[in-house]
Amino acid sequence: MSRFIIIISTVINTPYDLEHISSTVGKFAGVIDWTIDLGDSDKVLRLSASNNISTELTARFHQLGISAAVMGVFMD
Repeated sequence: MSRFIIIISTVINTPYDLEHISSTVGKFAGVIDWTIDLGDSDKVLRLSASNNISTELTARFHQLGISAAVMGVFMD
């Protein structure tokens, strides 16, 4: 089964932002695993998912007031 690796740059300024990201990612059934590098200046979110949810996910982040941009989507 193919899976997508989705790399997203985010702007996380508060624990509230991180909580919203966690909650939002959890609502997508196709997400297999995800991590976020808070030490990186781009606060890179890396997801493994069964389908390409990058557009829907970043749109949801924007609705929550969290800036996010897709850096890349790869098939694994």
